[in-house]
Amino acid sequence: MGLVNGYQAYCGMMRMIENRLIRKLQNYVRFSEIEEIELERLVSENQFVVPPREDIVPQGSRPDFHHIVVDGWACHYKDLVNGRRQITAFCLPGDLCTDSVSLLRHTSHSVGSLTSVRIAQVSSSTMQEVTAIYP
Repeated sequence: MGLVNGYQAYCGMMRMIENRLIRKLQNYVRFSEIEEIELERLVSENQFVVPPREDIVPQGSRPDFHHIVVDGWACHYKDLVNGRRQITAFCLPGDLCTDSVSLLRHTSHSVGSLTSVRIAQVSSSTMQEVTAIYP
C-alpha cells in the first residue's frame, strides 16, 4: 500500500470513528449534510486521551463540558461506603457520557475510563448554540 493510499485509509478510519455519534443518533433522526458536518466538527475539535482507570468527571464536580466517547470504553460509577465501586452505566464510542451536565448542579456519580479512552469535549454553551441552530 502506497503512502497516499495508506493516508486515505487512515482518514477513512478516523471519519468512521468520529461518525459513531452520528450513526448512533441516526437511529432516531436523519441529518442533513450540513448537520452532519457540524456534528463532525464538534466531535473532532477538542479531543484528549484518558488512560485506563482514570476519572474523566469526578463525583460531586460541576462539569462545564459535555464528554463524548470517540474511542474506548468508559463508565459511570459510584463510590460505595464500603470502599467498593458500583458501575451504573457503560459509555461506548458515540455515547454522550455527561448528558445531564446542564441540568445538575453537581454530578451524583463519577465518569471514569475502563480502557484508554479518546474523549471529545464540547462546552455547554457550544452545545446550546448548536442545538438552537439545528433542533
